[in-house]
Amino acid sequence: MSLIDKIKREHESPTVKVPPRQDNLISPTEVEAIKSEVITEKEVEPMKSEVLFDQHNFYQHESLDASLVSSLEKELKNFPAVCNKKIGVRIEEEIYEGIRDLCYNNGITVETLLEAYFTLCKSQPRLLEKIIKEAQARIKRRTRAGNIRSLITKTKNL
Repeated sequence: MSLIDKIKREHESPTVKVPPRQDNLISPTEVEAIKSEVITEKEVEPMKSEVLFDQHNFYQHESLDASLVSSLEKELKNFPAVCNKKIGVRIEEEIYEGIRDLCYNNGITVETLLEAYFTLCKSQPRLLEKIIKEAQARIKRRTRAGNIRSLITKTKNL
């Protein structure tokens, strides 16, 4: 018997048979609630006319929209371009939690926080030197930790 025949036979009558679920994923009351929320054809017709009305108003004000778009595009040119490159950052758990909380409490993102740190450090050379020394010490510790993890894995696999 060829491999293809075995695959066809397995497909027609699988060796592992999964019994059907005995419990419902959705209770009968939830099914009725979903059915009551379904939009009927009679309800769709008024919606279509509202959409057509909105499209008509849109085309009527197209010239105003064009001037608004052009003024917004001019304003956007004054902002620095944002790079599309994403950076995957692995950091210590406690530091991550602190950064996450700091950003959440102040309504900022991790990216904008990093940009602000870098901008301020560039303007303060002494602070930048301290940060670079700390980063170099951290990379040594992290490299050592990685080497230890690798040795542990290798000795377990012997």
